[in-house]
Amino acid sequence: MFTSGMTGKPKGAIIEHLCIATLRCMQPRMFMNSNSCVLQFSSHDWDVAVIETLLTLRVGGCICIPSDEERISNLAQATNQMTVNCAVLTPTVAQLVRPEDFTHLETLVVGGEALSLADLATWHDRVRFIQSYGPAECSIASAVSEPLTLSSNPRTIGQPCGCVAWTVHRDNHHLLGTIQKQLLRSLLSLRPGCRISDKGIYPRGCIKLEI
Repeated sequence: MFTSGMTGKPKGAIIEHLCIATLRCMQPRMFMNSNSCVLQFSSHDWDVAVIETLLTLRVGGCICIPSDEERISNLAQATNQMTVNCAVLTPTVAQLVRPEDFTHLETLVVGGEALSLADLATWHDRVRFIQSYGPAECSIASAVSEPLTLSSNPRTIGQPCGCVAWTVHRDNHHLLGTIQKQLLRSLLSLRPGCRISDKGIYPRGCIKLEI
């Protein structure tokens, strides 16, 4: 999977098929079940497309695929026609539409970008508004929040999902306690020996992240 990530430098990450096992953890966090009609909005180059397709199939839901034209020019009308009740979008895309434009939407999961207080104010009382976080190297989502409220901190990424997380020192990942880097260990991530940082190589299932 290719990404510029938080460094802005293009890179590739080899993701094991084993990471798909974490879909079981995401299912209740994202309120997905056999009644879910999930919008397949993301490019297949992005790992979120795995949530939209494989997680939906796992729970027995319906994958709702708009045309390219509908994605660009008439997303709300297309989702209403397909009775979409769950969507995963970036905050930027969510800002291009209005809650009142959606007839059936019940759950909106946002990720991939920073969330703002304005986003919270717009969506918190109209849908289950959930924030997810997951770097490409630790696909698909390594943290998922509870439904957010107006008083929620938009920087809250939620609880670990399918992994164990530590908050560690920015310059030394062996030291715990400062909110500058996050260390994740799980079966979510890279093959053994993959280089994931300019500062070193970490063991399988271990990844150092900026937050």
